[in-house]
Amino acid sequence: MPQFPKPSWWIIIGLSVVILLTILLVLSPLLLVYSEKPQKSDAILLLVGPVTKARRQYANELLDTGYGKVLLIPAFNQALDRNGRRIPWNFSKEKKRKDYTAAPQSENRIRGAELSTLLCPYMEDTHRELLRGRKMMEALDIHSVIIVSSPYHLRRIKFISEHVFEHYPVTMHFTPTPYGPQPAKLWWTDRDQRWWVLNEWIKLIWFFIYSPFCNR
Repeated sequence: MPQFPKPSWWIIIGLSVVILLTILLVLSPLLLVYSEKPQKSDAILLLVGPVTKARRQYANELLDTGYGKVLLIPAFNQALDRNGRRIPWNFSKEKKRKDYTAAPQSENRIRGAELSTLLCPYMEDTHRELLRGRKMMEALDIHSVIIVSSPYHLRRIKFISEHVFEHYPVTMHFTPTPYGPQPAKLWWTDRDQRWWVLNEWIKLIWFFIYSPFCNR
């Protein structure tokens, strides 16, 4: 019976890496995509982006069908009622709102001051939108919200939201728009799909790097 040479350790490692990368290649959209059914809430929070029109269309539908009373668009600094009229939110009530932010320990604050100065100016736009959205919700006393974006952004948005609203009592539902680009099964064969998968992973990794050092 012929004797076959045992594969060397580097061949085993190489094959393992190839198998792992292949699995990640196939599963990447499944790991990034996140979806929940909408539930009746105080507000709909719309995050803007390259397909804002498609997201706005779905947010308006949710508002019109009674899933929310107010449409919040933090990027445009707008709070709108069901008739499209602006609701002022920069009023005195905001100054009297409760402080839901847990005070960091002094040692941690001193230790992370330099990293905060270095990293936080490069905070993601989505993160900034959600921070603005939280201020709007505090001012309007909103404690339940449906967050609308594109399906392939919502996993990252969920992580950011959990960070931003960690000390604020709110019920959140993450609902993707059914309009606009949708994840494809053979995503690696499409240039645009390849770009958003790569882009989402880069943004997600960057968020986990800087977020511990940036104030909520």
